[in-house]
Amino acid sequence: PAHWKIKKYFTMMPIFEPSDSYITQTASNLSTPPGNTFDGNPFDGLNEIFINCCNDKQPFVFLHPTHYGKTAVSPGLRDYTEDELLALEKRDFETRIFITGRIFDGDSVWLRTHFTDNHCHKSVFRVVRDYFKAAHATKNRTAAKSALSELLTVCMEGAKSDYYSFAVTVASGLSNMAENTSFEINRNMVKDKADLPIARRRLCLLMHVIFSKISSSNFLCDEEGSNIYRVVYCRTKYSNMKSIRVIPLFSFLLQVCLTGYVILENYTQGITDWRGANIPLALLTFFYSSLVAWPSITESPDAFKVYKRIGPIQLIDFVVNTILPVVLLVSGFFVILNSNSYIESVLNTAALLFIPEIDDQLPRLLGFNERSIYMNYLMSESLEELDGYWNLDDNDINKYYLRNLDESIGVQFSDFYLTNWPEQGATPNKGIHFYPYRITQFSEKDNITGKPVYRTQISPSNFVTADCLIRRVRWSYTTGKRFRATIKPRIGYLRLELLNGKVMEINMRGDTEIGVEEKYHQLDGVFIITTFEMSSAILRLRLCGSYTASDFGKAIDYYSLWGLSFEAKKLLKDYERIQRSRGKPENTYTMGKMDELGRIVSNYSLDVNLMKVEGSVNDV
Repeated sequence: PAHWKIKKYFTMMPIFEPSDSYITQTASNLSTPPGNTFDGNPFDGLNEIFINCCNDKQPFVFLHPTHYGKTAVSPGLRDYTEDELLALEKRDFETRIFITGRIFDGDSVWLRTHFTDNHCHKSVFRVVRDYFKAAHATKNRTAAKSALSELLTVCMEGAKSDYYSFAVTVASGLSNMAENTSFEINRNMVKDKADLPIARRRLCLLMHVIFSKISSSNFLCDEEGSNIYRVVYCRTKYSNMKSIRVIPLFSFLLQVCLTGYVILENYTQGITDWRGANIPLALLTFFYSSLVAWPSITESPDAFKVYKRIGPIQLIDFVVNTILPVVLLVSGFFVILNSNSYIESVLNTAALLFIPEIDDQLPRLLGFNERSIYMNYLMSESLEELDGYWNLDDNDINKYYLRNLDESIGVQFSDFYLTNWPEQGATPNKGIHFYPYRITQFSEKDNITGKPVYRTQISPSNFVTADCLIRRVRWSYTTGKRFRATIKPRIGYLRLELLNGKVMEINMRGDTEIGVEEKYHQLDGVFIITTFEMSSAILRLRLCGSYTASDFGKAIDYYSLWGLSFEAKKLLKDYERIQRSRGKPENTYTMGKMDELGRIVSNYSLDVNLMKVEGSVNDV
């Protein structure tokens, strides 16, 4: 039988063990296929695909997975070659994505960072490729829906930090309408180079289906945006259980009736016969009710994204959570003020605070499994939305169409690996975190002078605070025989300029054992640190952010990343006004030289438009 022959053939194939120089293609030799190829090479032909299909002017540096060591966190087994070091100088630090139609060694999505075109990753980017391939290339609706369901399940049910790492990386690929994403040009992915702009816009549209549902999931489940109206709507839209719609009707009638009785109390008793002793309780209740009512009023746009249309339940939800709180706020104040006794004031206060909570408490009282209902609804909604986009003509999916869907689609947002460590979420047992990091200071007494000395402190936070926002990052790598050509460089100098005006610096230039390069790198924009680890030098440093404050705010909200504190939002708005007055930034990434004190001696910008991909290193 044929399968016996196939089994025998693969059994007799020699086991391939790549050498240190294998498949490492740099700017000096990428114009020709590798000379040493072996039967069974899992990466055979991948270098040619990179050469023919990647047009972002980044010189190629490809590290084989075995070059990183036996595990993803062990020291590298080899160093960069001289040609690769020269190629690295022509590469910026934005993370890019390359998607192939063929699978090489079990992978078909390649992260292209500053350090390599084959960056180690833990997230399931393979499903993104399957989703796009089925929807764009092969037009297999069943396969596309299967990949969509799998991707949504992973994003909504997985660990939060894993989703954040995945979303930040994908956002970097979708930046500027997916300009940072390239595809293999063949019939199984993108048929022609002329179709690249269309493919990128379709990828943005397909991923919009995912991220819009993640946003609704966070609102309904994590931000306590649930109430009986939304639960019943989500439960009945894609099922035949229409009878339970009587429950939101009952809740609406009860809340309106109680509010009407409060208004009639003021109408019949008047508002002039008030007691001075009730003023403190009336004022405190007024302020507390304002705090409770404000979120329900401001969440109306998020609630509308769940309904997506104006209908009976949506109108009832709007009236109960937007109009009734305002009416109760004013009427309730006078009801408490006109109470005849202290205990009556207390009872009136309790009743007034109870009325707006009826629709929020009913789902739990009736035993609804809210999270499961919302997950099923969002899954069905995403599949229906994919059906709506399926037959769109390529010419219909233009930038204006995408901007009308959501102005944040394709917003500029990038992931930056300043050190070469795998892409992954938090792994607390290994000391790896993926959170926004706060940059603050602490003081300690100098052993000699006794005066306070201020040190930099970088610590994780669960949300973005004012101390997380950075407008400029400047860093230099360690040097010496041990670190000059390592594929896992360390940072010996780091300067962080925050949006709030503070400047923090970690400088190891005085340490003769470590040694720090004169050359520095600099990023300007709005960034946050997402991964940080330091020993004698900085081992891990990963950032994400945008070149403008406006794009940063849009991306954080669109991709459902971490929450922003009030102070952080205010800083972003202030910095956005400053950037608008200055105009579009010319150089967002610069390099230069510094002296031992960290003062800039010279600098220049990296103009990728002037770089060549093919040819010798000297040509580049």
